[in-house]
Amino acid sequence: MQPSIEFIDISQLNPTAKGFSGAVYDGQRYLYFIPMMSGHFYGQVARYDTQRELSLPSSWAFFDTAAVNSASCGFVDGFFDGRYLYMVPYHNQQGHHGELCRYDTTVPFESRDGWHWIDLESLHAGAKGYISGAFAAGRLYLSPYQQSWSRHHGLFASYDTRADFSGAGWHFFDAEANGWPEARGYHSAVVVGEQIVFVPYVREGRDYHGLVMVYDPNRGEFESAASWRSVDISRFNRRGRGFVGGAFDGRYLYLSPYFDGEGRYGQIARYDTHLPLESGSSWDFFDTATLQPDSRGFFGALYHEGDCYFIPHCLAEGRYHGQISRYHCSLAFDDPAAWHFCDTATLHSGSRGYIGGAIVGDALYMAPFETAPGAHTGLVARVGLHNSDDNGESVWQSAVSGY
Repeated sequence: MQPSIEFIDISQLNPTAKGFSGAVYDGQRYLYFIPMMSGHFYGQVARYDTQRELSLPSSWAFFDTAAVNSASCGFVDGFFDGRYLYMVPYHNQQGHHGELCRYDTTVPFESRDGWHWIDLESLHAGAKGYISGAFAAGRLYLSPYQQSWSRHHGLFASYDTRADFSGAGWHFFDAEANGWPEARGYHSAVVVGEQIVFVPYVREGRDYHGLVMVYDPNRGEFESAASWRSVDISRFNRRGRGFVGGAFDGRYLYLSPYFDGEGRYGQIARYDTHLPLESGSSWDFFDTATLQPDSRGFFGALYHEGDCYFIPHCLAEGRYHGQISRYHCSLAFDDPAAWHFCDTATLHSGSRGYIGGAIVGDALYMAPFETAPGAHTGLVARVGLHNSDDNGESVWQSAVSGY
């Protein structure tokens, strides 16, 4: 059995291996950490061989995509389609960009021949500044965020990964031009059955919002307004805004709370997908900070075998944290017994400020970003989802007494 929590600072193996934003598992062996910023926007991917010990330097490999393409920097999250790894373009040294990077995993990791790019701006004006997205049924979806620091956007993008890696497989939907002028500034997406739900975060002027956008392929083509629906969940709850990521358990969609304009908060929004999207009775909200005051300020969520995990980022400006929150989905949403917490920073003071992660087997890997503003880190955390520590005590603490 692996130890319940392990750490490795991969910046000790490679000094620039810091500041990641997401991790992608290929389903078989390798886990890829997506590069965003290491003092500056950069493009060095870190790869871990999950069949080897976490602490072994030989378990890790690095490839700097910017050494091949200088624009290949500043990605936020990535996706795997069974053969190719895709990295979502956000910002490089020149500004917000659309240089999507694809790696062919059948080619050796260190070979330049395996890495290719397409500039989305060459396909559609303004197709840049994306943050995460989703992958479903052979299609990659990108979540629109910013075209510049002062301009957020709503140009949703989709790519049929079965098509040639050129313009042919790409499609775009401009929500602002098709009846949703406020549909701007999204932070990832969640696959809900056959639908893609885009997670609302913030518009320019620090306008944190709750306008959920949903694409349903059964309604028509990606470019058609008839294929899209929306609901502003801030109408149902004043703090229903400012989310980063989410998860789906087969019935319920969970939106991960980060910052709503008032503070880093812990009020998770949940949607019962058996009910109409637009109805207030389909949505409920629960503030996990009422159970544990540091259960807030998350950057992403993951679902695994009946549980949802919310990834810790920060509690306030400059206050980063490492407390994961876990919800057992078979119990009532507001039942304290359904909630457990694991503060990784109690075991390593540098274990805080993560952006996303991935679950491999029975372990959660969290992607290290920064521990203070501008203090980027390479401290990867691996957390056993059910294991105990060396003394037989669970690392997961219940909101009520006992495990």
